Amino acid sequence: MMKNAPALTSGKKPSSCSPNLGTVYSFLYYIKSALIRCLCALFLFFSVAGAQSVAVFIPNDLFRDDEFEPVVRVLERSGFEVVVVSNETTAAQGFDGLLVKPQRLYQKIRPEEFAALVLIDGSGLVPYLEDSVLHQLCREFVASNRIVAGIELAPLAFAYAGILRGKTATVFPDHYSIRILKENGCRHTFKSVVVDGNIITAARAENAVALARTLVKKLKRR
Repeated sequence: MMKNAPALTSGKKPSSCSPNLGTVYSFLYYIKSALIRCLCALFLFFSVAGAQSVAVFIPNDLFRDDEFEPVVRVLERSGFEVVVVSNETTAAQGFDGLLVKPQRLYQKIRPEEFAALVLIDGSGLVPYLEDSVLHQLCREFVASNRIVAGIELAPLAFAYAGILRGKTATVFPDHYSIRILKENGCRHTFKSVVVDGNIITAARAENAVALARTLVKKLKRR
C-alpha cells in the first residue's frame, strides 16, 4: 500500500544555501577573539623585547673604555641586548681610543623601552653630571621601576637628579664626590659595589664587571 507523501508546510521549498545568522555571528566572534589574541601576543612580545634591552650611556668623547667594554661584554653574554646611547650618534671615542657608534640619542629614549640604564664614566661625562635632561631621564627610569647603574663619578648625576636621597651609594672616593653625595641626602659607603633598591653604584672602573654581574642578577630575578 502506498503511503501518503508528507504535507508541505509552505509553498516555497527552503534553500540549503540560505545563511544561518547564528553561524555567521559565531564566525565573526571567532575572528574577533583571534585578533584580540594576536594583538595581546604582539604586545607581550614587544614588552618582553623592551624589558631585555639595556641602555648604556656614553659621552661622545673620552668615555672610559675599561668600563664600557666589560659592562657590554657581561650583558651581551648574559643574553641582554645593549643599546648604546649618547649626546650624538656620530662615532664616540674612548679615553684609550676605542671607537663606538651610538645607536640612539639619550634625549629620545624612554624607560618603557629598556630594563635598565647604565652610565659609563670618563672625563667626557663631566658636563653631563649636572645635565637636567639626563637627570630627568634617571628620575623617569626609577619612577618606572627600572634599574639605573653608574660607575665612578656617574653616581654624581644620580645625586643631582635627587634619586639618591635616603639611599646608600658609593662613588669615586675623593672628598669632592663624597661631599656631593652627602649634600644630596645620600648615605655614602666605601664599598666597591652598592645596591639600594633599583640603584646600583660602583666606586672604580675595576668594579665594572662586578657592577654588570650584579645588574644581570637583578634583571634575571624579575
